[in-house]
Amino acid sequence: IVNVTLPEDIPNIGRRMFENCSNLESIYIPATVTKIGLPAFQNCSKANIVYGGTVDQWMAMHPENYVVNSVYCNDDTILSSGSCGENVSWQLSTDGVLTISGTGEMTDYYSSSETPWADYAGSIRTIVVEEGITSLASCGFKG
Repeated sequence: IVNVTLPEDIPNIGRRMFENCSNLESIYIPATVTKIGLPAFQNCSKANIVYGGTVDQWMAMHPENYVVNSVYCNDDTILSSGSCGENVSWQLSTDGVLTISGTGEMTDYYSSSETPWADYAGSIRTIVVEEGITSLASCGFKG
């Protein structure tokens, strides 16, 4: 299986539905899907998901449990954001761009699992560090 398009009236994706579909490259999931069973996308690391709903709707389905290449939502905006230093913030867009902005030093972390973007590590494709950042975090991008 390489490409999948689900119908607009489907409410959920069952457990292990696409597990081990290692050649899956793209899947369209309509906004009507409100539940995805685990591990529906296990071993689908090449898959690009296009979700017909919003980022908030997607986040409500706990996407940190899905290891896929990327996710694009209908409103294609910010997937998550927060602070990573006294005057430093981060944001991750749905196209996989992690942007570090502000002024000063990033907070140091003891492991990459402690970073505020750890739950989205599999979605990060590009890291942009903007002018004004004076020090990058220990273990910030490890992995």
